[in-house]
Amino acid sequence: MSEDIKKQPIGTVRGWLVCLAVTFAGIVVMMNQFKVPPIQRDLMSVFQVDAGAVGWLTSVFALAGLILAIPAAFILRGVGPKVTGMLALGATMLGVTIGATTNEFIVLLLSRVIEGTGVALMGVVGPSVIAMYFNREKSGLPMGIWNIWYATGSFTAYNVAVPIATRFSGGTLNWHNMWWFGGIMALIAFLLVAFIVTKPRPQDVIGSPSRPINKPLNAPIKVKLTDGFKVKRVWVLAAGFCFLMLTSLSFLTWAPTFFREAYGMSPATAGSLSSLGYVTSIPASLICGLLLVKFKTIRQRNIMLILCAVIELVIYPWCFLIPQNYITPYLILCGLATGFTAGCVWAAVPLTMPKRATIPLGMGILQAFKSLANMLGTPIMGYIVQVGGTPDAPIFDWSRGCLPIGIYAILSMTCMLIYAKMKSETFEEHVFKANEKYIKKIHK
Repeated sequence: MSEDIKKQPIGTVRGWLVCLAVTFAGIVVMMNQFKVPPIQRDLMSVFQVDAGAVGWLTSVFALAGLILAIPAAFILRGVGPKVTGMLALGATMLGVTIGATTNEFIVLLLSRVIEGTGVALMGVVGPSVIAMYFNREKSGLPMGIWNIWYATGSFTAYNVAVPIATRFSGGTLNWHNMWWFGGIMALIAFLLVAFIVTKPRPQDVIGSPSRPINKPLNAPIKVKLTDGFKVKRVWVLAAGFCFLMLTSLSFLTWAPTFFREAYGMSPATAGSLSSLGYVTSIPASLICGLLLVKFKTIRQRNIMLILCAVIELVIYPWCFLIPQNYITPYLILCGLATGFTAGCVWAAVPLTMPKRATIPLGMGILQAFKSLANMLGTPIMGYIVQVGGTPDAPIFDWSRGCLPIGIYAILSMTCMLIYAKMKSETFEEHVFKANEKYIKKIHK
């Protein structure tokens, strides 16, 4: 990083406002995704389905993310961050309304797909618009703030789902209440995005790149968004992130049910305790953001990614074997590992895509692989750990879940090692700066 960039502030006031607005919107859509796990066991009885089937209520949410994550980058480029963000939250509100007004499992499942559109679009809009406002070498802290969307949304859902589901129904759990609450929060986020989020003006961006190579000083920049597909490193990074997400989600989405069945906890206690696996990832994401401001080189970032994979390999494979007395500190460790991992991976995208215009596509590829993990992790684990019984009285063998989690962790570390070994491409702004000096020289 050059000395002039080091002296510049991280971002403008408008940039920070946009960062906070999209982060809040991300928290809301993520809260709607994770409102199911705290009451998952109750939904099995309500709809008379097994663990694998009810797991799809969480995972099918990611189907839209898998389908729309990459197209979201093209939508973002076509209509801009404001409209894309409003579409994301509008889809969330539509899905919530359909779900809150039905008692049919299939309809509820379909409504979750519509809700999932919000996560698919917001998962690309959030980090992409932040990358638009902040210099790529100094985007670590705002990316760290954005990365709390996952943890904060999950933590909120795990703690409010049961109280809200019982608050207005005389102590009887009514899952519809949580759906309406999620819709109200989505409306608030919709209004914030509508009034705050815009494309950055030139004065809103600190340290923006100059001009492309072999172009006159007044020539426009023309970059194809599809050029991002050719960046091999982003695919390896996304695959590693997918396995990292499978490692953590396979445990954390089933943790409330695990604590209720294995330790006899109440629904509210199990949900609140499970949220420790998310809430502690919030400070971890912020600390990661501060570290990313200090450690800026590609080599340093690669070491951090490998460290993330190693930590998850050490922590997660034993998740369903931890004695009850050690669950609290164990969940805190899980949250710290997950938050640090998310911060490192999302911040790696701007340093992976050589052309700034292709960063949204890089975010879309990452979101697609994350959605794949979200879609497969919960139902696969449900089918593995339930060994018999009925929806009202299921029989679980939780120890069976440890082996697949260990395999996911090994695969994630393998991907991160490959990613670190691959040669990175030259950033366009570095080429622009060298070329600009040459052009000025020949114009003298």
